[in-house]
Amino acid sequence: MKAALAEQLLLAVLGIDDLQELSAIRERIETLTSLKFDSYEGYSAGVRFMESLATWLSGFREEDRRAALDFVLDRLTFVSATELDHLVSSVYPDILRPWLTDRAADLRGESKWSRSALAKSPEFESLQRQMLIVGMSDGARLDKLRRSGPFSNEQFHPVAAIDKEKADGMIESLGEVMKERGWDGPHAFNSVVVIDDFAGSGQTMLRKKKDAWVGRLPKIRAQLERMRELKLVTEDVRVLAVLYLVTDKAALHLQNTMNAAGFDEPHWQVRWVHRFPPSFPLDDARDAAIRDLCNRYFSESWQDQYTGTGGDLTYGYGGSALPLVLHHNAPNNAPPIIWKVADPEIAEGSSGWRGVFPRHERHHPRRA
Repeated sequence: MKAALAEQLLLAVLGIDDLQELSAIRERIETLTSLKFDSYEGYSAGVRFMESLATWLSGFREEDRRAALDFVLDRLTFVSATELDHLVSSVYPDILRPWLTDRAADLRGESKWSRSALAKSPEFESLQRQMLIVGMSDGARLDKLRRSGPFSNEQFHPVAAIDKEKADGMIESLGEVMKERGWDGPHAFNSVVVIDDFAGSGQTMLRKKKDAWVGRLPKIRAQLERMRELKLVTEDVRVLAVLYLVTDKAALHLQNTMNAAGFDEPHWQVRWVHRFPPSFPLDDARDAAIRDLCNRYFSESWQDQYTGTGGDLTYGYGGSALPLVLHHNAPNNAPPIIWKVADPEIAEGSSGWRGVFPRHERHHPRRA
């Protein structure tokens, strides 16, 4: 009953009289809703996409609603949980296993192309067990990754900060395996894999603030020193950062800044499972209609000290202009008219805007 009322509200908001056109739009919305949009985890209890879409469209002037709807139906990319799980399952065969076979080849002085033989070598097996895997954010999905490869539970930790008791337990477990299999070397991890779900601009991973480098990679480097003190990792430990999704802009940013920031190969490397093409962001010509809406409906009250580090927020953090929503949260690299929930009680001058895919913001006045 609620779904039917939401559909009636949506149709009333659109104000379309052509029955054939109306039927086609309804069919497309229903298909996308059932396959993807209803699974968005940012909706509060009892709210679904149809209702959220109707509310969002009602915030536009009548003449602008069709352009907003066309953007959602034709241009927006929604990454579902199933699709993200597929990317997670690709990490071991497509990234970690080749990375380990290359390292095993170097140790054995053999060709890197003999991958099947290398994967059966004791050097490969040792490198694989001496790999520590940690998360950089809640989106790391380490539970899924753990089940997608031949790993031990003792190789995983949800964050890079590890206390002494936990470190001692991991070292003991690793030492038992190394003694049992006759592997030489210190009982410590010789590689650390750090996992994150998405990089839109690359700034959260690594950026320069005044004269210092800040972001997740410098934080990992600081934690690495603590791991050395605990004897959890070897002195020459290698770090591999793995991202499930990355934009072309973020990939280029990381490639151009990591060496300058002291994250040089081979001890620091970054890989990704899926890289969006350069043509993915909203374009001035192709996406003129939605870019116009982004400009006209943007409120300066939405900008704050946190989003300000990326410059103008009109098209999303860092000007990324990404037509993207992830099933668990809309990235702030997407235009805020898509995800912003503006509370007029907090932001003076705010219109009380409610995006179609409400974003849970890490930094919010209600959670200060």
